[in-house]
Amino acid sequence: MVWIRDQGGVEIGTAHHYVYNGNPISPLDPKTLTIGNIRYTVDPDIYKANPEHRLPFLWMRKTYGWIRRNIICPVFGGSLDTIP
Repeated sequence: MVWIRDQGGVEIGTAHHYVYNGNPISPLDPKTLTIGNIRYTVDPDIYKANPEHRLPFLWMRKTYGWIRRNIICPVFGGSLDTIP
């Protein structure tokens, strides 16, 4: 577990990563982020945090990701994975 703090020592985020013999061996995997007074978290339910895991085949998961990144929303104008 990694705690990310600003210069004043206030926690602004947390992340996980794998460690071997005291050395990190994986990139950080963000779990929380605090902006102002709002704390955002990744849902602990893997299917809510990553809906593509419900799909049974890898090709389906990749297609889902491609669609989320490349299809533009006609209402908001951005890709589907960036629209709140």
